[in-house]
Order: sequence, then structure tokens, then C-alpha cells
Amino acid sequence: MKTFSIIICLLISGCGIDKREYPVSCPEKEWLVGPPGTEFAFCITAERQIALTSTQANGFCASLGKNVCTSDQWSRACMEHRSDMIFGGYEWVNGGEFPGIAHADPYPVDNPTCTRNEYGVFQGVFPFRCCT
Repeated sequence: MKTFSIIICLLISGCGIDKREYPVSCPEKEWLVGPPGTEFAFCITAERQIALTSTQANGFCASLGKNVCTSDQWSRACMEHRSDMIFGGYEWVNGGEFPGIAHADPYPVDNPTCTRNEYGVFQGVFPFRCCT
């Protein structure tokens, strides 16, 4: 009976087993961030998307099966791909309840920052990146 219960559990609910697949590589024009194949790995679009409103940016990423990068994802990607993300402009990030903007500061040149994130009610359009 125990074997039968285990089989039913696996077929119906997965018994709490994490079935997500973690990326080991990313599609063309995306960067892999984090150790490949681990729960810390994700893909981020290498190029910033055109400037849109926060709502439009979320819709665009959702249409690709992705999300606007969280501030944590954005900062981690910036740290790993710093030279490619230091540009001095703002980007949308998903801040949970409120949209946020992130800014990679290219100065000082010997230690640029990747963690300048702000949250609140922002108006206008900003570029953004999609993450998986």
C-alpha cells in the first residue's frame, strides 16, 4: 500500500518535489547569471528593451513568458556583466508592490555600483530588461 501511495503522490502533486528547471545556458542575446543549473541561475536580456511605461514593460515581458527583472536580478546581472550594463541611465525593475527603477552608476571608474535602486510612483517611460 505504501508503494501505491508514493506513486499516486508523485503523479498527482509531485510530493513537494521542485520540478522547475534551472537554466544551464540562455538563448541568443541573453546572458546567464548565477551558477548554471542551480536555483540561483536565470537569464536576462542583454540589450535593454525600448522605453515603455511600467505597465507596458510588464506586458511585453509577460508576452515572452518572462518578467521585468526584479531589483535583485538586475543587480546580480549588473555585477556579473558590469562592463555591459554600466551606461548611466535608468531602467524599470520589478519592485513588488511598486515599480522601481535601477541605475548602474559608472563612477567611480575603479568601482562602479550596481545597486542603486529606487521605488515609488514613477511616471514616464524607461528602458527595461526581461528575466526568466
